[in-house]
Amino acid sequence: MDDEVLSWMVKSGYYRTTFGLESGSKETQNYIRKKLNPDKVREVINLCNKLGVWTNATFVIGFPNEQIDSIRATMRASIDYGLDYSNFFIAQPYEGTDLYQDFKREGLINDGIQEGSSTMYSKYSTNYFTNEELTRLRDEAYRQFIKHRILSTLNP
Repeated sequence: MDDEVLSWMVKSGYYRTTFGLESGSKETQNYIRKKLNPDKVREVINLCNKLGVWTNATFVIGFPNEQIDSIRATMRASIDYGLDYSNFFIAQPYEGTDLYQDFKREGLINDGIQEGSSTMYSKYSTNYFTNEELTRLRDEAYRQFIKHRILSTLNP
């Protein structure tokens, strides 16, 4: 995506985009096989902001061996990228996925799929966090992001 392509998109009515950034932690990005260049991400988001395109990104926490420093890096990235909005989700080990196999291998799935578990309120724990702690961390990520957006709007 470059200035010319995005400008044409805006002229045709494009006004909002969502980036699947997933994590601000290089370690977690490697784990999920997400190859991101943070400078390029920042460049494209800045370009969108300049052209008036609303920017949103999705982030995921709660991978089996993810530690607090990786989750904090994701929280920081959501703010540092200059996004208009961010969504935070908790990783879910859906049957048939590599993530499911990782959860199983780590002994984090004992009774199969947990009924009622979701990306907002997971019933799965990781090697470092209980499911309740992951929900609190997800809530904290939202609070930090929204607080930053409010403060930056009041004092640009």
